[in-house]
Amino acid sequence: MHRKWLALCFLLLILGVPIQANSSSIGDVMRAGTITEHGHLELIWPDPVERGDSAAMSARLITRTDGPVELRFAEPLPLTIDRLIELRGQSVNVHGYWLPDDSSQRSLLVTNIQPALAATAPRLTGSQPWVTVLCKFGDVAAEPRPVSYFQGMYASSTPGLDHYWRELSFGLLNVAGSGSVNQWYVLPQPRSYYVYDRDGNGRPDFDIDRATRDCTGVADAAVSYPSYAGLNLMFNHELDGSAYGGTTYLTLDGVSRSWMVAFLPPWAYLDLAPTAHEMGHGFGLPHSSGQYGDWYDNQWDVMSDTFSNCGPHDDPTYGCLGQHTVSYHKDIEGWINPAHRITVAPGQQATITLEQLESSPPANTQMARVPIDGSDTHFYTLEARRQTGYDVRMPGQAVIIHEVDSTRQTPAQVIDADGNGDTGDAGTMWRPGETFSDATSQILITVWSETATGFVVGISNRGGSLTPPATVTPMPTATPTATATQTSTPPATPTATQTSTPTATSTAVAAPSPTRPITTHLPLILRHPEQ
Repeated sequence: MHRKWLALCFLLLILGVPIQANSSSIGDVMRAGTITEHGHLELIWPDPVERGDSAAMSARLITRTDGPVELRFAEPLPLTIDRLIELRGQSVNVHGYWLPDDSSQRSLLVTNIQPALAATAPRLTGSQPWVTVLCKFGDVAAEPRPVSYFQGMYASSTPGLDHYWRELSFGLLNVAGSGSVNQWYVLPQPRSYYVYDRDGNGRPDFDIDRATRDCTGVADAAVSYPSYAGLNLMFNHELDGSAYGGTTYLTLDGVSRSWMVAFLPPWAYLDLAPTAHEMGHGFGLPHSSGQYGDWYDNQWDVMSDTFSNCGPHDDPTYGCLGQHTVSYHKDIEGWINPAHRITVAPGQQATITLEQLESSPPANTQMARVPIDGSDTHFYTLEARRQTGYDVRMPGQAVIIHEVDSTRQTPAQVIDADGNGDTGDAGTMWRPGETFSDATSQILITVWSETATGFVVGISNRGGSLTPPATVTPMPTATPTATATQTSTPPATPTATQTSTPTATSTAVAAPSPTRPITTHLPLILRHPEQ
């Protein structure tokens, strides 16, 4: 019991629960023991406009009789983030401890979540239409964009969101059938009714429940909600400093189920990149990051940094457009064909042609996964990123490596070898002649050469030194371009135990430059932006 008490104290400290304010709190929690609550799992990600504010995932259990229960998690998570995302919207049993809380909302420290039914949520494919509802606070008259702007944002050609999600998912997912209401609707209450200090901490909070009920309600006569999978609720003024995206369990037009949902103030829809980010949360995509405790510093992911490098690529109507998301996120959505994904297990080597992540599935590999010390939840991912399609705004063309720990809320963190806080410079871009080295786990990754649509890469996971392939033609990388002009004949798709040889003109490969070592792994405890 003493060990359990200490463990619970540690978890409460991580979660910021004021355990010293009430000396009996810990004892009360322990005496109550673990409990089980049943309901539907709801996941919402806040996205503050100020990067220093926390963007930790918010989870709730929507119960049938007792109202919502706030779910709190310590790290490592009690189940992997991809499994948690699979369970969103589902009927689940949540096990945990009631937490002492001064607010009226009940809070549960989660120790496990299990599906109440055998079935789990299917992968998102096919048409997933969204409807935009335009809502004006009762005391704010502004209409930041005309209705035509919202009606055009789902177009199936660039820069429309249907076109965007088709490219990101390799055609597996679309938002065809999406639409917008044909007017701005006035909410029945002033802004102060929806944005107020709910928890007494001196800062305003956005009341998602009130806003959802009233925003969907004022447009109910014009929208058949069960026809849509997602709701983009657009507001005409600032909320509480954040936009929000995820899933929520609602009863609309007599139908009770989970809807994907986004809550967007003007700054989040005047450019389509933040809108795509919030819809991404609706599709179940978590945040990624760099290695610096900043939720929004990964320039290679629409689910992190949505604004860097936009400038010359802004659309005249829809502003900054989203880039692609990272390979780990595409993989948990089921968008990467297993035939185009390779795992290099401990004791193995592979030489692969890593194809660009932006294109439809090619003959070669699009994602490599390298388990760290044989772990199923801690691994590196490799992807090739090129300035093409919606990735035209990327800072360069290179192999990008992420360190993934699926027991974190933000599982994928881009490797930045120079540690300077800039994820868009050479420190994150692995190019021909460069080697990534994790000496602790004996992992080597060498980029041998560039092809017209990707890179030839050697990987060793506790498999010893790498030998350059004999028939590789390096391509110049000093001046990357969005359109490739050289072609090559791709090799057969390699397996984890094979070494394939690209069939290009035979040219000796120069020895790689000195390696950029990574000798330590990141801690498992989430680092908040303010830390």
